[in-house]
Amino acid sequence: MLPGLTATDLVPDRTLVYIVGCSGGLDSAVLAHLYSELFHAGELDESPVLFHLDHGLRLSSARDARFVERLAATLGLPLYSDRIRLRVLAHRGGFNLEEAGRLARYRRMLRIGRQIGLPFVGVTAHHADDYAESVLLKMIRGATDRAFLMPSFIELPLSRKETIPLFRPLLKMTRSDLKRYAKEQGIAYREDPTNRSDEYRRNRLRHTVVPALKDEGWEPGALWRRLHAGERFGRTTLAAAPTIEHLVLPFALFEGASAGEVKHVLDRALLRLALKPVQGSADSGVLGEIMRQSLSGRLSVQTKDWILCSAGDAIWIFRSDAELLKRPACTEDEREFMIQGLRIFRYAKGERQTIAFFEPGMRTTTGKKLKEIFLREAIPLPLRSVVPLIVEHGQVVRICGAVVGVKDVRFDRQP
Repeated sequence: MLPGLTATDLVPDRTLVYIVGCSGGLDSAVLAHLYSELFHAGELDESPVLFHLDHGLRLSSARDARFVERLAATLGLPLYSDRIRLRVLAHRGGFNLEEAGRLARYRRMLRIGRQIGLPFVGVTAHHADDYAESVLLKMIRGATDRAFLMPSFIELPLSRKETIPLFRPLLKMTRSDLKRYAKEQGIAYREDPTNRSDEYRRNRLRHTVVPALKDEGWEPGALWRRLHAGERFGRTTLAAAPTIEHLVLPFALFEGASAGEVKHVLDRALLRLALKPVQGSADSGVLGEIMRQSLSGRLSVQTKDWILCSAGDAIWIFRSDAELLKRPACTEDEREFMIQGLRIFRYAKGERQTIAFFEPGMRTTTGKKLKEIFLREAIPLPLRSVVPLIVEHGQVVRICGAVVGVKDVRFDRQP
């Protein structure tokens, strides 16, 4: 077994069929060996299945497919394989190659699961370095820290009616961990020559930025573990799948846009939140209300499934059941407050300071109305009642905004 992982980490539910995506590269070859080992050790009720998809992008891709065939035979595991013309699919769907490849793989995994006819989960070999690279890419795009979540299990929407259960058991392991294990166990794998090309942004980050960060002490595995401290690998992970709970979009996307363009943007966002498309037309229903409000530069629309509101130059969309919309647990000792948000946040505690939440009429120690500060700092309306406040003598000393993914704000007492 790979050091740092247990059988339970890889097999949270022994009754499932684990459909293991296998390109033949280092990560997926190690993953295939791990599941084969667990099956032959009696840890699984059903045989894992290997799945290989030839994207038809490289002359060597046929050799990759033959390698996976030999690997499946060696491990004694069933293999499902397919070949597509990825560039054609990407062009037809309006996706880039990475998006089109991902969608094609997951749709075929779903088809295999249905063919098998037993409860299943698709398994991918994403590891901590993949996660760290994704975080850097999202930072470049301007994402907030809530977008940095990559849970080990998700129900991924593939269309309005279809989702696939996906499991990523290697997220707390690094590429170095996998390479070391492959060398120790004599695991053969294929090298993808495109991984050496700096044509792709992810590769450029992998070859330049990530090594520099590691030289400064950055450890991708620790990053994933810290941001997912509340997630436990095991049976409960599959029983209660976490999902993205909110998104932040630039208001500029709506300015001057037609109803069709606004609907396209919202439908993509709602699909990302595992929700149904927006209903209505340019003149009626929810979409009509959004179009009317957007003319005023301010938005506040709520359905039973989601909440949409504007704040500053951003549009926030929350799932109605988002954990972020619940007041966080707060504890304290003599020296500090401890607040459980995305992680545990710690704030120094003054002698007469307490934690409170917004009430009408509240003011800061500078004498400003708290409501005005919320508007100035572009804190969206749904978060104002749940963001913790440090209060002294009935006045707000600090808005603990980081707990809910916005900026902390401190106030100096007036002389």
